Amino acid sequence: TVDPHNHRTVFFAANGATSGVWRSQDAGTSWVQVDASDAVLSVTIDPNDSNVVYAGTLSTGVLKSIDGGASFAAKSSGLPDSFQTSRTGSVVIDAYNSNILYVGTEGGGVYQSTDSAESWLPINTGLADPNVFGLTSDRGSPQGLYAATALSVFKLQQGDKR
Repeated sequence: TVDPHNHRTVFFAANGATSGVWRSQDAGTSWVQVDASDAVLSVTIDPNDSNVVYAGTLSTGVLKSIDGGASFAAKSSGLPDSFQTSRTGSVVIDAYNSNILYVGTEGGGVYQSTDSAESWLPINTGLADPNVFGLTSDRGSPQGLYAATALSVFKLQQGDKR
């Protein structure tokens, strides 16, 4: 993930022997592991504040940094506790309000936070399969949130939750 305000800063999610969050501040010439607390499946940078970075993990849920990736803290209150349903692959920041986040989990469906990842609630209306492997939003529509599963791609019905 490339920082939208500084294209020399790049984050990489790693899952395996070198698990964690990796950061380059020289456009990929060199890399530093900035968090090794869990296997990381995705990294997302707040488009309005590059100091805020989120990571979706294999077993911790969501990690959040407020210092540009120098340190991370778990922010998973309300996400499923069991290992199988806490795999958080996709973290999406709402296009209209950076305090609103969405995460796709394997086995638990989609969760929303309206308080910058302090707490999470399930929002699975319209989702026929709780094993979410990909999540994306339509920046042109406040109602456009899509979840990819093994069965299909589902448009989630958000109503007034945004």
